[in-house]
Amino acid sequence: MDFLSDIGKKITETAKTVTKKSESLVEITKLNLAIGNEEDKIKKAFLEIGSELYKNFQNGESYGDYFDTKCTEIKEMEENIAKLRERVLSLKGTKTCTGCNEVIDEDVKYCPNCGVKTPVENVE
Repeated sequence: MDFLSDIGKKITETAKTVTKKSESLVEITKLNLAIGNEEDKIKKAFLEIGSELYKNFQNGESYGDYFDTKCTEIKEMEENIAKLRERVLSLKGTKTCTGCNEVIDEDVKYCPNCGVKTPVENVE
């Protein structure tokens, strides 16, 4: 009978240990999610700070050589992106309307969305 009693006690102790460990795992998972959420908030705040700094740079503000250099690099990247997008539109046979920024066929004279006259390029 002592043998069965010992087995029962060990099973009970093991069950308690497993329960504690699973509760700890759940708590650890919740804490890691909370940490991740806070880190995401920090990244968002950094992006907002950088975005605001860059907007001010575009309006003539200066924040020192380091930031001015970085902002100039961003401006060059934006210009490169614009050129690449123009090339993609050209390959698709489209262009961007100067009035409403909608993508339209490159051979139309007037934008079907806003009615602005658009330049038609001669393709020879």
